[in-house]
Amino acid sequence: TNRYVAEVSAGRANLFPLRVTGKALSEPIGEVRREIETQGFYGYKVFLNWLGDEYPPLVFDDMVSEEQCALADEKGLIILLHVPRGGRLADPEVGKSVRDAALRWKNARFVLAHCGRCYRFEEIREALHWVSDLPNVWFDCSMVMDPTVHAYILQRMDPSHYLFASDYPIAAMRGGRVNIADHWV
Repeated sequence: TNRYVAEVSAGRANLFPLRVTGKALSEPIGEVRREIETQGFYGYKVFLNWLGDEYPPLVFDDMVSEEQCALADEKGLIILLHVPRGGRLADPEVGKSVRDAALRWKNARFVLAHCGRCYRFEEIREALHWVSDLPNVWFDCSMVMDPTVHAYILQRMDPSHYLFASDYPIAAMRGGRVNIADHWV
C-alpha cells in the first residue's frame, strides 16, 4: 500500500499522501523515517487492526508508538486516526488518550477521521470537549451524515480545523446509511 501510494502521488502537487503505519505493524522506526523523508509522505494513516463487529478496546498509545509520535512531532507530520472502541472519541479513556497525545506531541498534527467517529449528535456532544481547545487537532467530516454534528463542531471549534473529506471510494459503494436507534447502519 505504501509503495503504491508513493508511486501514484510522486510529483503531483495536488496529492498529500499518508503512510500506513502504527504500532500493530511493528516496523523499524528507521524504515518509517526513510520513507517519510524520501517518498513524500505528509504523515501517517494509523493502521487499525480490526475485523468483525466490535472495535478492539484500544486507546491512542496502543495504536501509535512513542517513536512514531516523536518522528511526527519532529517533522510536523499528520497523524490520521480512526479513534478506537465502540464509544469512539466520547469514550472517556479514548478522549483522554487522544488529548494527552496531542498535548504531549504539540508539533504533530492530529486529524480525527469521521469527526472522531462521532456520526451522531449524542456522540459529538459527549466528545468534543476532549479536543476542541487544542491547536493541533482537526476533524475530517467524511461520512458524517447528521447535519447537527457538523453544526455543533463548527459552533465550538475554529472552522479552519474542520476538513472536508470524501472517504472515496467507500462513499461511492452501493447502498445507503440510515440512523436506527443509536447507530448508523
